[in-house]
Amino acid sequence: MGISYVKNKPFIKNLIIISIWLNFWFAVFPVAMPYLVLTVREMSSLQLGIIEGAFSVGMLIMSVVLSARPEVKRKEVAIFGGVMAMSLIIALLGLPNFPGLMGVSNSIMFPFLIGLVLLLSSVIMVINIPVMVLLQKGTPDAYRGRVMSLLETGASAMTPLGFIFFGFLLEKLPVWILMAASGGSILVLILYHLQKRTFIQLLRDADQPKTEISPQA
Repeated sequence: MGISYVKNKPFIKNLIIISIWLNFWFAVFPVAMPYLVLTVREMSSLQLGIIEGAFSVGMLIMSVVLSARPEVKRKEVAIFGGVMAMSLIIALLGLPNFPGLMGVSNSIMFPFLIGLVLLLSSVIMVINIPVMVLLQKGTPDAYRGRVMSLLETGASAMTPLGFIFFGFLLEKLPVWILMAASGGSILVLILYHLQKRTFIQLLRDADQPKTEISPQA
C-alpha cells in the first residue's frame, strides 16, 4: 500500500504534510482575489481577467526558463526560499485593501497586482519542479504512482476546504488580514522546519546520487 510505504519514509511523509498545508493556505488567493479586485477596488471584469491570466503566464515563462537551465543543485534552497517568497507575496497581495492604501489609484494598484501574481506563479514553479524531481529520485518505480497519487489527493483535498474556510472568513474580515494571516501561516511552517533542520537534511539526503556497490571479482 502507498500509505504504508509513506509512513516509513520521513522525507515523503513531510513533503506531503507540507504540500497539504501550503494548498490549504494558498486557497485564499482564488477566493479573495476576485472580491478584492471587483468589490473592494471596483475594477472591471476585464482587469480581473488580466490579473488572473497573469498567473498562467508566469507559470509558463518560469517553466521555459527552468527547462532551459541545468538542474538546480541545492534544491532545499530553492524549495525553502520559494516558499518564503510565496508567503511574502501572498501577504503583499492584500495591500490594495490596507486602510492606509485605499486612496491609492487603481492605475497603480492594477499593475502592482499583475506583477505580484506573475511573481507568485513563478515562485510556485520554482518550488514544484525541484519537489517533483526529488520525488522521482527518491521513490522506487513500484511505489511512484501510488506516492504521487497520495500527494495529489492530499493536496487537492485541502483546496475545497480552503475555499469554504476563506469564503466564510471573507464575510467577517478584511482581505488584507486574510492575506497576511495566510502568508504568515506559511512562513511559520518554514521557520519551524528551518529551526528543526530535520527536513532540510532529508531534502539534502534525497538529492544525493545513489551509488551502487559493484560486486567484487
